[in-house]
Amino acid sequence: MRTTSKRDPMQANYKVGYNNDGKVVALEIEWLLDGGCSYDFTMISMWFAQRDGDNVYNIENVKTTGKVLKTNTPTNTPMRAPGHAPAVFFIESIMEVVAQNVGLDPADVRETNFYKDGDTTPAPDNTPIKNCTLQKVWPRLKEQANWGQATRKEVVGPLRLETDQGTTGI
Repeated sequence: MRTTSKRDPMQANYKVGYNNDGKVVALEIEWLLDGGCSYDFTMISMWFAQRDGDNVYNIENVKTTGKVLKTNTPTNTPMRAPGHAPAVFFIESIMEVVAQNVGLDPADVRETNFYKDGDTTPAPDNTPIKNCTLQKVWPRLKEQANWGQATRKEVVGPLRLETDQGTTGI
């Protein structure tokens, strides 16, 4: 059991191009994946990361490269959707950075970049998007989550300052 590891540690170095409205027009990602002392399923993790790195976003110009690194650590074990979870984390982090840089709500930047029916995924798949429900689900999701309303931190923050209980909680 001591030689069984976790998911493949992964790093992404990226360059992103975007417009003032938050539309991402170009993305270059270099994936670095620590395969441990053997490659076993690491190549599959890299393939999924590169294939799923766009998540739900239509980015017209995408360049992705990947390097699997052999290191002096125990081999890593693929889990459900190997490579997908870190790939989604990275693209969502990139959307947050874009939103911050253009001064927009991250939800609006995400919505601007969503796939729509008729779009195609990047190469090598070039899969046409059909029956895309993001435009229907997203507004309902924001409404149910009370997106855009005052956050708990904004509501509770001033109340906390009025009490003598210190700075615990939100």
